[in-house]
Amino acid sequence: LLDRIVLEIKCGVKYAMISDAGMPCISDPGQILVNRCIEEGISVDVIPGACAVINGKILSGFNNEMFTFIGFLPRESKKLKDRVDLMKSIKTILVIYESPHRLIKTLNMFREEFGGETRIYIGRELTKMFEENFRGTIDDSIDYFSSNEIKGECIICIENNVKIEAIEDNCIIEEFIKNRKLGITNKDNIRKICNEYNLKKNYVYG
Repeated sequence: LLDRIVLEIKCGVKYAMISDAGMPCISDPGQILVNRCIEEGISVDVIPGACAVINGKILSGFNNEMFTFIGFLPRESKKLKDRVDLMKSIKTILVIYESPHRLIKTLNMFREEFGGETRIYIGRELTKMFEENFRGTIDDSIDYFSSNEIKGECIICIENNVKIEAIEDNCIIEEFIKNRKLGITNKDNIRKICNEYNLKKNYVYG
């Protein structure tokens, strides 16, 4: 089929890739066709449409400008563990896609890995008639979705480590003030904090 489409495009046929469930090629096999067209030197244009990654990040209300798109999680246990371990190390908003029948299982896993008090956003059927937006903690989300019917693909945003990072910043400020009161110079103060917290000088200066 892919070869036929490419041949027809080269013969002058115009193709458009559309979707009734979000932006094509985002966790979507349409990327295979786009890549093939690029390889064949065929021009590809993109007309922006509904995109759950962007919509969900905005609707989450999380202020951190940086986010990491994870997409659908692997099903195989070893790959899933590796992916989650990687996610835990990334200090940004994490954006995940999930199917309705796997949502509760995934949320329970997130509670074990990120903690029940971690803030989370879950969007369902975004831009559609039955759009739903949930904001709260992971514990809250499990309680809510366990007692409500889940229909349609879901997008999940996790505020991963953002609070921890803020606490770390506060500790650095308090440590800096304490050291200054002890008469430690700014230069020595910064060196001391960098060594204690394993940080780079630029981060402490900031």
